[in-house]
Parts: sequence; C-alpha cells; structure tokens
Amino acid sequence: WILAQDEFAGGTTEVVLTGSSAGSMGVQLWAASALEQLSTLNFERTAVIPDSFIGYFPPNTEAPLINQFGYCDTDIISPSLV
Repeated sequence: WILAQDEFAGGTTEVVLTGSSAGSMGVQLWAASALEQLSTLNFERTAVIPDSFIGYFPPNTEAPLINQFGYCDTDIISPSLV
C-alpha cells in the first residue's frame, strides 16, 4: 500500500515505523521485513519506535497466544527457532 502511493514515486530520504501498546510489539517484530520491502524507496535514514507495552502475560498464556495467532507460521521468525 505504501509503495503504491504517488507521493513516494520518487523515493524518500527517511522512513519511520512506530507502534504503541500492542502495536509496539508488532513494529518490533515486523520492522526488518517492512524495511526490506520499503528498500526500493532508497531512503537514507530509518527509525523504529516501539512505545508503551507493559509486557505482562498471566501465567500459561503467552505460548497459546503465540500459537493461536500463527506467529510461528510467518516469515518473521527463523525456521530454526520454530
């Protein structure tokens, strides 16, 4: 979607990715993949800014959530870690 926008037709010098709350987790997980996909914009500088995630999961909830969301089936985690 970003690459299809007319205002980026000539590229851009800076890219900032940010997310807050649960989005802060998402921006950290997807940053490398997103920046790779956006590399055709020929940017010179980047920033990834995660903001405000409490980082608390009740006991025995984190692994089932990761599994339910299909995290291990994405390309953002190395197959050697699955």
